[in-house]
Amino acid sequence: MSTESKITFSKKEIVGWLVAVLSVVLIMSTQENALWTHEKQPVFLAITVFFIVLIAFELVHNLIIALLLPFSYMFFGVAKGTQVFSAWSGTIPWVVLAGFIIANVLSRTGLLNRVVYWTLSKTGCNYRGIVFGFGIVGVITELLTSNKSYLIMPAIAYAVCVSLSLERSKASAGIFLAAAFGACFPSCVIYAPTGIGNMLAIMTEVTPLPMAVDYVTYFIHKAPMLIFYFVILFLIPILFKPEVEFDGKDVIKKQLADLGPITKDEKYAAIVSVIFVIGLITTKIHKIDILYIFILWVCALFLPKVGVGRQGDLQKVNFTFILLMTGFIAIGSAASAVNIGEIVSVVLTPMLASATNSFVSLGGAFLFGFFVNFFLTPLAAVAGLTVPLTQIGVDLGIPLIPLAYSFNAGLGELLLPYEITKYLTFYAFGMFTIKDFAKLYGVKAILSFIFLLAVMIPYWGIIGLV
Repeated sequence: MSTESKITFSKKEIVGWLVAVLSVVLIMSTQENALWTHEKQPVFLAITVFFIVLIAFELVHNLIIALLLPFSYMFFGVAKGTQVFSAWSGTIPWVVLAGFIIANVLSRTGLLNRVVYWTLSKTGCNYRGIVFGFGIVGVITELLTSNKSYLIMPAIAYAVCVSLSLERSKASAGIFLAAAFGACFPSCVIYAPTGIGNMLAIMTEVTPLPMAVDYVTYFIHKAPMLIFYFVILFLIPILFKPEVEFDGKDVIKKQLADLGPITKDEKYAAIVSVIFVIGLITTKIHKIDILYIFILWVCALFLPKVGVGRQGDLQKVNFTFILLMTGFIAIGSAASAVNIGEIVSVVLTPMLASATNSFVSLGGAFLFGFFVNFFLTPLAAVAGLTVPLTQIGVDLGIPLIPLAYSFNAGLGELLLPYEITKYLTFYAFGMFTIKDFAKLYGVKAILSFIFLLAVMIPYWGIIGLV
């Protein structure tokens, strides 16, 4: 009897490969179109769409895509190696690498768990207190882990729910969604090198930006979003009101007690982290690039004899994500190499020329990001669409930094957890339903758009951004 396994394809895989191949065929069949101004533009578009489809349908492991994407641009003559690999000479991949290492060290030492449970014990241990506690914890851990708190928050939220004997219910949904919101939303006020930093870096490949954006500058530009942040935290207990009120005081105190006395490793990690977080938010004073701050932060954690970093913290780094993100930055570099932004601008600029005020142009950028998010991951959208969006901004005289903020805000809105990988880590624990998620984030998307038009754009006008 043959022991060979039969190769089978699911319907999703068949559809995905058909879409990928047909996309390439259709794009390459337009090579003679007068719209193209560079002979390699259709090749660039075919390669980019092909790999984005592979990601969307999860047909190939992300590591393989991360390796093949930049090399494909080189192999087919779209761009030179110095262009597609230019991201590696920049700040972003190294900051991300350092961020993962820092998050792994702080998580293993128990410092992050202690911060979470201590904060929850201080915000009140009833349902509303726990929800607000996770919101506050999100801001703290995002600063400590450089926007990597989603790596530890789901497990802590799950531990809280289990300790309170909460199965999947309105209460567990509220707690878990508050944890997810706290872990993911603070990047709207806390500068994220992998988020807005990445987008602004790609924009500079098209044109110089009017100012450098760092932690303090970004916070000043987005400060009113703190109001929005707490509005959503206030709404969560209303939208997911538990059937029975409860008090988790004893449970949370037990979780904190189980951690034992604070250890030397935790004290060292806390002191080092506070020093370097202060360094990040005072870059305008000392003028040290954030890359050096992150690298020194890692080095301080791994100092011989006194450091608390371990080899396992390095082995747990998600190198696939770093390679994929840097590979996606190559999309922007390759797009610039063949002037793809000019084509998109030629097509869309006449349609957007009627956008005579910031409310229309920036509101449109938000909606564009929101709808794109149904089909592309934010990382793919930023990599593939930032260059043409920047060109449109240049052609129409739209302020580029608010344009980036608005588009990025739209990409951050979603209705289903699959749209952004971070949220999938929370959904995987099974403590809330798709309906629960859509209920909260549908309301949030609508309020976010209204807040942009009613508060953020007027605020940007006051501080001189628009």
